[in-house]
Amino acid sequence: IVIDSAEKLSDIEHQEVFQEFLAILLNKNWKIIFTTRHSYIDDLKFQFIGIYNLSFQLINIENLKVEELSELSKKYSFNLPDNERLLELLRNPFYLNEYLKYYESSNSTMSYCDFKEFLWNKQIARSSYRKNNIHIKREECFLKIAKTVLNSSKWEQ
Repeated sequence: IVIDSAEKLSDIEHQEVFQEFLAILLNKNWKIIFTTRHSYIDDLKFQFIGIYNLSFQLINIENLKVEELSELSKKYSFNLPDNERLLELLRNPFYLNEYLKYYESSNSTMSYCDFKEFLWNKQIARSSYRKNNIHIKREECFLKIAKTVLNSSKWEQ
């Protein structure tokens, strides 16, 4: 199971529900992958050790080398931008993914400013969604999943 943006786990109002869910998954030998931004690693470490009493293995995904990025563009037929700042940014897998989403829909490169504006607009839209109690919706969804898993007789991976 992959839990993306694990820094949001601290927003869960009833931590014991998540602890129980984790315990069940671990007891059934599920592998759990948590993703987080670099700046939240210390908080996540604290949660694993202090709150959940779990050990973990940290896997850091490095930025791509320019040569690797170039090889990927050739292999998957997408153009890289001429702008050095944008090219440097695309070495980060997250930003490359966002760039490719834009590229796929428009089949063209964009400027550094256009890319920043694209991300900004996407973030603003996301922010307005968060203002509509997304943390509550996320918790409700998690509780629904946890109840389904708990009530399920199928515990196979």
